[in-house]
This record gives sequence, C-alpha cells and structure tokens, in this order.
Amino acid sequence: MLAFVAPKDHRKTRKAQLSPPPPESSRSSVANSETTSVVSDMSEWPFEENTAYEDILKDLYDGMAEKRSSSRMASLKKLVKLLKAKVFAEDLEATLETFTYSINNCIRGRDSKETVVACNALGLAAWNMGLEDVTNVLYETFEKTLTVYANDHTKNGAVRGAAIRTLAVLCFIAVDEKQTTLNLVATAQSMLKSTDVSVLEGASSALSLLCSTLGTNYLATTLFPELGPSLLKLLDCKEVEVKENAGHTIGLLCESATLESDNLDEKQEEDIEDEMDKLAEKLSELQSVSSKSQHRKDKARIRAGFREILRTAEDGSAPKENVTVKSTTIRINGWAKTIQYGEARRWLGIGIQEHLKRNPLLSAIFKYELQDLSRDEERASREDKIYQSKINVRAQKSKTRKNRARKTEALTRTDEDD
Repeated sequence: MLAFVAPKDHRKTRKAQLSPPPPESSRSSVANSETTSVVSDMSEWPFEENTAYEDILKDLYDGMAEKRSSSRMASLKKLVKLLKAKVFAEDLEATLETFTYSINNCIRGRDSKETVVACNALGLAAWNMGLEDVTNVLYETFEKTLTVYANDHTKNGAVRGAAIRTLAVLCFIAVDEKQTTLNLVATAQSMLKSTDVSVLEGASSALSLLCSTLGTNYLATTLFPELGPSLLKLLDCKEVEVKENAGHTIGLLCESATLESDNLDEKQEEDIEDEMDKLAEKLSELQSVSSKSQHRKDKARIRAGFREILRTAEDGSAPKENVTVKSTTIRINGWAKTIQYGEARRWLGIGIQEHLKRNPLLSAIFKYELQDLSRDEERASREDKIYQSKINVRAQKSKTRKNRARKTEALTRTDEDD
C-alpha cells in the first residue's frame, strides 16, 4: 500500500506539443458517433502550447492542494481534460506519489462534486497508465476508500455511483484475481436495489464491465439466473444509460448461454430457458413502448440495442463493429468487447481517437498494433507548410499586381497634369 506522505518533487522533463484537440466535426466516425462522456466539455483548452507535462502537472497538483474547494475543483477539471485528450503514462508514473496524495486529498473533501470529479480523474489516470504495476498501486491505494463510499447509503448518490464505477475500471485494468472481481460484482449487484438514478448508472456500468472479464461458463450457469430478474427491472428505468448498461449485460449473458449450451445440465438449461422467455417477452413489450420524455436519438439507440439483444437470445448472433484509426481497422466482436469499447468511449469522450492511436492499453484490449505516427505527423506538418507557402506566394503576387496598378495610376495622373 502506498502511504500518503508529503509529495516529493522528482519528475521527468519532457516537452509536449499541447495544442488543443481538433474540433469534433473534423474527426472520424468513431468520435462523431453517440458518445456519453464522464466530463465532456472540451470547448476551452486550458493549457498553453509547447508546455512541458512536468510544469502542467506541477501547477495542477499545487492547485489540488489549495484550501479553497473552488480552487481544487478548477485544477481537477483541468486535469480531467488533459487525461482525456493526451496519453502521457511516463509522466504520470514519475509523479505517482504526488498524484495519489493530491487525488486522495480531493476524494476525501467535503464537497460531493469534488469527490465525483476526483474519482473521474483517478479512473482516467488508470486508462492512461494502462497495464503497469503503477495501476495496481492505484487500486490497492484507493480500494478501501472507494468501497466504503460505494456502500455508504448516507453518501450522495453521485458519489456512490462514481466510486463503484472508478473501482470497477481500476479492477478491470489492474487486477487478475477472479475473486476480487466477484466481490465487486456482488457490491454492484447490491447497489441495483437503489432508487437513485446516479447510483444505478454507476452500478450498472460497473457490473457490465466486470462481467465482461468473466468466463462464459460462470456467466451462463451462475450469474444469468442471479442477475436476470434485476437486469430486466432496469430495462424499465427512464435513464438511457441505465437501460443501455442493463441491455448490454443481458446480451453478454445470452451470448454466454448460447456458447455453453452443450455444457449445461438439465436444470441449468431449464433455468436459462425461463430467463430467455422472460427476456424475449420483455423486449417485445419495450420495443412497442413510446416515451415522449425521451429524445428521438435515444429511442433509436435503445431500440437498436434491444434488436441486437433479441437476435443474440434467438439465434446466438453477437454484435460486430469495425473501427478505423488511420490505416488500422479495429474489430469489436462480441458483447464483451462491445461493453469494454463502450466504457472506454464513455470515459475518454472525444479523446477516444487520440487514445486509440497512442494508448498501449487499448491496443492490448482490442488486439491491434499501434502504428508509428511520427511519419504521418511529419507529412501533415510538411503539407501545412507547403499549403501556407502557396498562400504566401499568391498573396505576394496579388500585392505585386496592386503595387503595379497604383504606380500606373500615379504615372497616368502625372501625365494628365502636365
């Protein structure tokens, strides 16, 4: 466990090109698709260009140590934007002790909003650092605090939801032990009894992500009968994200049951058939229900998800999606990978493209090779210079023509005067 002591100031120095992320309209179809972000406001880029990560992190950590809650919140929000938009695992690792000290200071603050944003920053740091020992240190350091917050019914619902969601991400990235995952599944399952939408959002998201790491046999024989009734109730929730999380988990359970159909005994087959019948009846009912309070895009998204789940329940087919980044095609096949990719998109928001291009963690999860982008960037820079050069040439020619015209006009006036 990492002790919370005063931070030491020894960091690596590395220059970073901190230009603002490109506008959403210029990105590929991945970023332009429906994305629910933990913190989605990227409109104001708070850092100067060509600033070293070392200097930025130092300023942010200093701000997170301020006595005023508003000052700490301002620094936390800037840190969240930085973690979403850029990949800089080495710098985070070099400042790990200071980072954990600062985040713990904010998580334990009195303001619930500050606690939620601090949890988001912690989860984003895990996505940034990836499959390293330092991510395991983060889990061991914050596991007790986040578990207490998730189970504390006196806490604000948003705090409980953020705590379980962050804990699930840390476990997903850093922990290999099945029992630890099952303990968290049990915690998330118990939170589904809450009537607070914020708690349901966090718990359903955590449950979906954690289940995506478990084996198909355990999902089909143990969790399907246990989770089925609770998940079916969540499909009636008015919150779109809760419905979507529950639906994805149901799809995963149905896919697992199909894959394990030859390995089930008679009682297990009967239990799963009962759940499948209830599910099919519920989905048929929900597809015909129309809610005026829901946005048209949300309705379309939910119905498309229901159709995918129904297909999985009927014939065992699983969703497939191809994501293109530069010249690389990433294949998202099956419910487990669909859930994991959806969770990455929710956390990283419009920064997903940058992370797909540079983050080794996403490369390991979705099994694709990171390409050397230095040549692409060098070529893009060269093309920008050529384009600018052409503009300058045209401007110079235009200026020359105007000067000649002025001189000719002046000479003509002189001749007329004479």
